[in-house]
Amino acid sequence: MVRKSVEAVVFVALLLSGTLSSPALGAEAGHPVPDLSAVTGLLDVFDAIMARHPDYAAEAERLERLREAERQAELQAKVAINESDEEIQRRIDALFAMSAYRFYFLKFRNVTPDLHRRILQALPYQAIRSPADISRNLQELCLNLEAMRPWLADVVSRIDLPRCRDQALPWLPEGKYGVPEVFFLYDGNGDAFAYLGVVIFDLFSLVLRKTPSDRRFADLAGVDIQRIEPVLAHEFHHVFAAPLRRGRESKPPDWQGGVRQFLAQRMVSEGVAMRCDLAPGVRREVMEDTTTVAYWIGQLNEKFAGLDSGELGEEEWQGWYGETYQDLARERLREFLARTRPAADLDSLACRHATARPSLVYTLGWWMISRILDLPDGHVRVMNLLSAPSEVFTVYNEAVDGASPELLVTSP
Repeated sequence: MVRKSVEAVVFVALLLSGTLSSPALGAEAGHPVPDLSAVTGLLDVFDAIMARHPDYAAEAERLERLREAERQAELQAKVAINESDEEIQRRIDALFAMSAYRFYFLKFRNVTPDLHRRILQALPYQAIRSPADISRNLQELCLNLEAMRPWLADVVSRIDLPRCRDQALPWLPEGKYGVPEVFFLYDGNGDAFAYLGVVIFDLFSLVLRKTPSDRRFADLAGVDIQRIEPVLAHEFHHVFAAPLRRGRESKPPDWQGGVRQFLAQRMVSEGVAMRCDLAPGVRREVMEDTTTVAYWIGQLNEKFAGLDSGELGEEEWQGWYGETYQDLARERLREFLARTRPAADLDSLACRHATARPSLVYTLGWWMISRILDLPDGHVRVMNLLSAPSEVFTVYNEAVDGASPELLVTSP
């Protein structure tokens, strides 16, 4: 509750200062477009860095020939050049003051402004250790500035934000919905997320990362907005649906009840929003695979039983929940691929489809909402769940009445 209150205060302050406009009103005048300032600001930082290192290519080749101790000493000297350059520091300060980065640093705790500054100051010669390999991602962009600029202007000119909004409307109650603000980043630490009424979209994670690094900047002209607009529609749905449940459900009396409510909210939220962007492919196949679904329902029932008995503590539950997005999800993907593509190279296949790993929330969200939609009044029932998500387990069990017991949630 404290964190939410702080975030709300920050949002109101940004809104009142004029940094943000109200997402409920939307930018309906003219043609609203994504806010590129965080990406263009990043390119401005790179311009200032490269201006201080005009002989980069020759220097990089010379550094490779040095012994390790000598090379490290020279790299530190080059970092010191960036640290003492007033223009570089001014541009970094301006970058971090932009709305997209303010939201970024609120959302992610693993990358602080200080670490981000050190990442930038190490460029162009080195990529320092950083979460999600951010430093290497930015180094690659820094060395390909001229390929990025024209593509960025072209692709953004073709994105139709009202069209993204319209893709979300069939999965919302009737009403008037504006166009939320969209901020583009280039980072690799996240992907796309709705936060405090705006949408943040990471161009590296969701677009550039999908192309092998040796062709990444050569193939930009072939990148279609279909990689971007469905994801924006998904995030718009989150923005529009969040107020529907606000204040509608009472706060549970204990943390165990809070866990159930939290899971229900997340599963409904993602299960419905994915109607906007989950195209046919491996990710959809694995989330519709009954073996994968049965595994997660078994895990969920086991954890619910542990909550009821008091055997499962809060710290243990949090650890397990984190793993549902990571190792457990990766294991489910490998198991699915081994079972459905037995002749393929499992390691390379799992690497290629790493982003399709079927985590608990997304898999059961998609599966349960799909089964509920099969009911005669399924769409109406789903719309009702947007404002009362805690009922999802009960409604789901009704939808699969008579199915195998392993597909029933036993502790709704």
